[in-house]
Amino acid sequence: MFIIPQFVLMRELGLINGYSAMILPYAMSAWGIFMVSQSFKGTPNDYLYAARLDHATLWGILRHVMMPLNKSILAIVALFTFSSSWDNFLWPLIVMRDVDKMPFSVLLATFSKSYGVYLGPVMAGAVVQMLPVVVLFILFRKYFLQGMSLSLK
Repeated sequence: MFIIPQFVLMRELGLINGYSAMILPYAMSAWGIFMVSQSFKGTPNDYLYAARLDHATLWGILRHVMMPLNKSILAIVALFTFSSSWDNFLWPLIVMRDVDKMPFSVLLATFSKSYGVYLGPVMAGAVVQMLPVVVLFILFRKYFLQGMSLSLK
């Protein structure tokens, strides 16, 4: 639905065939903005008033009060955004022209076409494709599980 306008925007900005064309559309998703804003709205105002009494700037409040109080939702948004952009196939296929710059998911699909029936290398590539998401989940599992348990209450 948004592929054609995004492509036109990336082309007008001169970002086609660059890494920024793949990163920018996923940097701020509507779902991520909604989740983080709802989490920030749920933060008690007493913390903000106390920070203002201590003469904290807006960035200081964001960095020292809001971010530590909302670590779990930030970890969930980061993990879901990374996994959705990492596994995306269509958008990098459209905006990238150089084979050297294509992400692994696009190269894996090309690899499966060239080897057709022999699925061993394709399955090994799928495992390698999955590893960064699993490693990120292992690193952030504490915050992820905290956020999931908070959403069930």
